Amino acid sequence: MKHFKFLVIGALFIFLGISLSGCGGSTGTRSPSGYSPEEREVIDVAIAFIKTIETDYDTVMSKIAPNELVYYYKDPTDSTKRIIGNYQIFSDKLKAFYSAAVNIETLLYEVSTNGEPIDDTATVFGTFKYTYTKSGKEFTEQEPIQIGLTRHGEWKITWLTSLLGHGLSFPSFK
Repeated sequence: MKHFKFLVIGALFIFLGISLSGCGGSTGTRSPSGYSPEEREVIDVAIAFIKTIETDYDTVMSKIAPNELVYYYKDPTDSTKRIIGNYQIFSDKLKAFYSAAVNIETLLYEVSTNGEPIDDTATVFGTFKYTYTKSGKEFTEQEPIQIGLTRHGEWKITWLTSLLGHGLSFPSFK
């Protein structure tokens, strides 16, 4: 009977530990009201950046922070090629992607500052989801996305990681 009490008490502590561990961090989607004003500001900037890609490529490029690590310029040998840091972004492929995609949804759900309060840098994590038609069939794809931001008076994008950032390796829309 003595061992049974210890088992029950031990099981109770384990249950409470598991239950409480789910309360600590945010691993899933939070409602907009669950964000601090600083987190909401960063997420809004990241969402605006992603939504702008759909309509105005040049405006998107102007949202990227000018610094020594992330830079943007037109390739002098090819006017359709733009380079951001180590990533090549092809504007014609970007336009083809958005004209072919029938449903584009960006779910940005987490802000990380490596455990520090938001001051001048942050990362927004989310999912980039889109639907397109190829050879008469409809496909839906989704991929993780990360957007790095730095405050330069206002928040600016410093990096973007996803298939979108790696040379726009989306399927060919033919």
